[in-house]
Amino acid sequence: MPILLNNDFKKFWKEKFDILEAIRIIQKAWSEDTQRQLISAWWKLCPSFAQGDGGDQGDTPEITDKILTIARDLELEEGERGPMPTSDIKDLLNKWEDVGTMVLEWHPNQADVNRIGDLYNDNAINYFRKILKKREK
Repeated sequence: MPILLNNDFKKFWKEKFDILEAIRIIQKAWSEDTQRQLISAWWKLCPSFAQGDGGDQGDTPEITDKILTIARDLELEEGERGPMPTSDIKDLLNKWEDVGTMVLEWHPNQADVNRIGDLYNDNAINYFRKILKKREK
C-alpha cells in the first residue's frame, strides 16, 4: 500500500474502509494461523507445558487446553496496562451492540453481516463478556 498523505488517508478512511472490511481483515488473519503455529509460539513462552523441540509437538488437545487455561488464568492478553476497567468493558459491549444494530439496519447483505458479526462476536467480544461475568460473580 503506498504511503498516503493526510488528505488521502482521510479520504480512504471515509470512503473505502468500514467496520465490515475491518472484520474481514481480522477473519483472514485468524484463518491463517494454524494450531501448530499457536502451539509452537506458546512453547517458546511456556516450555514446561509442551513437549518436543518446539515445532514438533503434534496437534494434541491436552497441550492446547493447558496453554489456553494458563493464558486465561494469567490473563496474558491484557498486556502491561493491567486489567481493563469494568466500566470500559461495559461501554465496549454497549457500543458493539449499537454497531451490530446499525450495520444490520443499513447493510444490504444481511447474510454476510450476520456471519461476520457472529465470527467477531464469538472470537473477540465473548472474551470481554466472560471477564465481565467473572467480575460480577
